[in-house]
Amino acid sequence: PRRTLLLCWPCADWASDAVCSYLGASGDTVVYVGQETHRPAELDALDLVTVHDIPRWADCTDRLEVYRA
Repeated sequence: PRRTLLLCWPCADWASDAVCSYLGASGDTVVYVGQETHRPAELDALDLVTVHDIPRWADCTDRLEVYRA
């Protein structure tokens, strides 16, 4: 079965490790929720499939992004 890694406002300490471990285990879909500037750098190597605006506080840039390997 297909699985998806969901990162929802992740701590920088473990988000990169989680993405690397997931991709290393043949995972192929990552959903990231948070600010673009706090996104794990490992997602830059994946294809951005879609971006969705989500409810957020004023002056925040939170959004939902879907990536595929």
